[in-house]
Amino acid sequence: MTDVALQRPLTGFSRLGRFLLRAPMFPVFALGCSLLILAVPWLHITVREPRERIRKLRAMARMAARGWFVLLRRLHIVAIETRGAVPDKPGLVIANHPTLIDVVMLVAFIPNLCCVMKAQLKRNGLLNTLARQLGYVSNQDPETMLTDCEQRLTDGEILLIFPEATRSTPGQPISFRTGAAELALRTQAPLTTAIIHANTPYLSKSSAWYDFPAERLEYRIVFEPPFTTSSRTGSRRQRRRNLTARLETFYRQALGQVQKSTTADDWPDTHIKEQT
Repeated sequence: MTDVALQRPLTGFSRLGRFLLRAPMFPVFALGCSLLILAVPWLHITVREPRERIRKLRAMARMAARGWFVLLRRLHIVAIETRGAVPDKPGLVIANHPTLIDVVMLVAFIPNLCCVMKAQLKRNGLLNTLARQLGYVSNQDPETMLTDCEQRLTDGEILLIFPEATRSTPGQPISFRTGAAELALRTQAPLTTAIIHANTPYLSKSSAWYDFPAERLEYRIVFEPPFTTSSRTGSRRQRRRNLTARLETFYRQALGQVQKSTTADDWPDTHIKEQT
């Protein structure tokens, strides 16, 4: 999708006004993360079982993420639409990664979600602290990551992984690493694909956080039925490569077929709604 509005020349006052109207979304997000961290000592006192404590904190994080997006929708900053059945049973969810807030969007919709996070997150003290309390998995060491992910799936969690391992590069076809395919083949867990569409390149690799687009940020998340992973032909290495290639092709086709909406007015009025 191309952000036509970004191509129009903007005056200094226009940029300043847009910044003042939309920049508060980040302090509000940081405040929400801080409040979740402050809730951790209370959870340690009231909930003794570690897994139950993590589950409750994830439920709080989901409520906070949904609240953040509701606020942004009412301020006409963000609109989100979901299509397909949101996964609510143990299994593996993979997604493309066009923006910085993809994890937050998926956390807002998928219950008790465990995420595989970039090791570079350690540079951000706030997010790193929250991610550890939420029981998220680091991708710092590939083999350790796979072992931890297997354990999460064995424990009956929903696991989110971005096969690109970083944000997509606008204008370039997405390229997947083989870790997600290896995990799917090892565990034979149900594999749900989440396809994220964005109407602007904002918060992508090519965008600065302060360069807000003129139009509202519109996201569409399409959840597809479980992807077939079972295969008996070829070596484990070949099966892993074949599955990765199939997933890449699937995502490239899906992302290429969807056209940008001429308007968001034909989308559901309630973009953030409770999933049952």
